[in-house]
Amino acid sequence: MKTNNLYKKLEQSIAGEVLVDLASRRLYATDASIYQEMPRAVVRPKNKNDCIKIVKFAHQHHIPLIPRAAGTSTAGQCVGNGMVVDVSRYMTQILSEIKNNTIRVQPGVILDDLNDFVSQKNLIFAQNISTSNRCMMGGMIGNNACGSHSLLYGTTRDHVIEMETVLSDGSVARFGPLDELENKLKQAGLEGDIYRSIYHAIDTESIKKHYPHPEIIRRNTGYALDYLANHQPWNKSGKPFNLAPFLCGSEGTLVLLTEATLQLVPIPKQKLLICVHFVDLVKSMRATVAMLPHNPAAIELIDQRILECTKDNLEQSRNRFWIQGNPRAVLVIELFDDEPSVLEQRAQVLIQDLQQRGLGYAYPIIRDEQRLGTTQGRAWAADGHTQ
Repeated sequence: MKTNNLYKKLEQSIAGEVLVDLASRRLYATDASIYQEMPRAVVRPKNKNDCIKIVKFAHQHHIPLIPRAAGTSTAGQCVGNGMVVDVSRYMTQILSEIKNNTIRVQPGVILDDLNDFVSQKNLIFAQNISTSNRCMMGGMIGNNACGSHSLLYGTTRDHVIEMETVLSDGSVARFGPLDELENKLKQAGLEGDIYRSIYHAIDTESIKKHYPHPEIIRRNTGYALDYLANHQPWNKSGKPFNLAPFLCGSEGTLVLLTEATLQLVPIPKQKLLICVHFVDLVKSMRATVAMLPHNPAAIELIDQRILECTKDNLEQSRNRFWIQGNPRAVLVIELFDDEPSVLEQRAQVLIQDLQQRGLGYAYPIIRDEQRLGTTQGRAWAADGHTQ
């Protein structure tokens, strides 16, 4: 009874919802992972003021917070025995018009909805992950989502410019590129403490020794101190110091995100796929390295098991027109370019390189006008992976 009364006070103080009933808690005890843990409560904030009150409440009563968007991650990041903060119900607004290829959003904005909105300016958010019709920007920021085009576009942190956040004491901090880090290091309060702590935590030699090699794009190992160490003031020619990209990949453990400013990229003018057939799975994996110098936008592996499943599938069987023989594996290589002639030339150079190396036995090309499945490009021939 005391617990219910405690959360009742929170519910009366915010515009959003607080759920403590067993059914709701069971619903939020799982996500897309195999893990399950019952939360103490679930809260659905409607705005920034709600988020501030929620964090202050949690701080006062020593309750862990678990920020949650769509819950599409598969490692149990948004389940736990704390209080789930679900931004997917109300904090779903696109907050600005497109300006200088940037846009400001709340964390509950769905990726496909964002891309539909910005497509009017021939732009997209670069990370096209497979759950795009339901995943949300807060979750993508939380786990530093990559997507199939990470070879070309990097990860989410490479496209986050600024964040508005609520810190653990309920204060609001906006993190973005800084021309004068010294001013922040002198600032009083928790935000100043954060800047000072991170500044003194960066030991460039130790980071180089213990962090994954920077050429490994998907290196979400702990907090991205290595990312900061490659920027000013430690790297004089690097980008300005910015904690917003650093927060990407922190899984909601450092701040509660209320909005983010994102960098958009132009939609590719021309694209095609080269579907390289292999008689051996191991050779197909080794061939990936040989393809990297050709600057592919994406490389996706389809093994024999998946190919066999398409034979008896009414929808996917019609998408097998490009398959030659009975490959053990196929590497689908996607190329982008502005000029059709340049794109075709790049494809032929890549194929010739593979042939000279003895990699693959067939190299059918699928051009943009030959998209598989629907005309919206939902099949992998259009975007590089199965939907």
